[in-house]
Amino acid sequence: VNYISARSSSLCALFYLLSFYLFMKYLTGARIQNSESRIQNEMDAGIQKNERYKKCGFKCILFYLGSLVSFILALATRETAVTLPAMLLIYDYCFCAAETSGGRNGETEKNFSVSPLVTAFGCGAMDFPRFIVLKFKLYHIPYWSIIVIGFIKSGIPEIPGIIVPFSTNVFMACKAYAYYIWLLFVPIDLSIDHYFPISDSFIQFHAVVSICVVILLIAFAITVFRKLKIISFALFIYFIPLVPTSSVLLTNPGSLNTMIAEHRLYLSAIGFSISIVIIILYISKLLANYLNYKSYIIQCSLIIPVLIFYSVTTVR
Repeated sequence: VNYISARSSSLCALFYLLSFYLFMKYLTGARIQNSESRIQNEMDAGIQKNERYKKCGFKCILFYLGSLVSFILALATRETAVTLPAMLLIYDYCFCAAETSGGRNGETEKNFSVSPLVTAFGCGAMDFPRFIVLKFKLYHIPYWSIIVIGFIKSGIPEIPGIIVPFSTNVFMACKAYAYYIWLLFVPIDLSIDHYFPISDSFIQFHAVVSICVVILLIAFAITVFRKLKIISFALFIYFIPLVPTSSVLLTNPGSLNTMIAEHRLYLSAIGFSISIVIIILYISKLLANYLNYKSYIIQCSLIIPVLIFYSVTTVR
């Protein structure tokens, strides 16, 4: 935290991640509970499985309610938490779309995808509402409802007299994203007030480079989505939390002067860290197969230089 009012960013990140984690636990438990429900309706599972089924359902409710409460706390701490429902939706699509009502260990249950109505009514009257919620992903609605309620209670923001041109917004937003990437890779010359001149023309070199960097990253995320979903998701973690403060929709001219603030990177740095880890693991696996070395030796040879570099720059 480089100045005391920035503490809200780290606190918001804490509640943001807690809500995300509890949401993941809820989805995992809900899928397991569905599997247990079908087992009970297909055969007499006995008292022990019935108790485990009820216990799993109770845990799911606690995880879900805890996620909602954490989301509200994150919103009350800092407005950037408004991006959490979008991240939950993307996570669900990336890693759970094929397992909407899947079984254990992420295995897709064929009877749910082939004959959903038959399976739903076969689960029993008490299980049918849960099937509907999971099948149509209705569990996302409360998160978006909280945002709508928040906007209604806070009122419609006043539109400033001077509207920033859309082209200027695009240039500045891309410059902010590119500059944040530079700070993550090379964390030197840090400051509470970065010099960030306004760009409003394609003639400016920094604007063109920044737009190219953003386009390449988005294209890369789309290209590797099927094979490396975790990389695409990590890039989403980088981009989306910065949208409220580095958006092409900003209309207040004063906001352009505060486009850069290091404390806004608390959440986005997580996506950066995940990307670095996955890239190191992927490269080490390829080199291990090619050089016939053990994978952990190559991992150490890749990680140690990174640790030395960041340790030296941190001390400096």
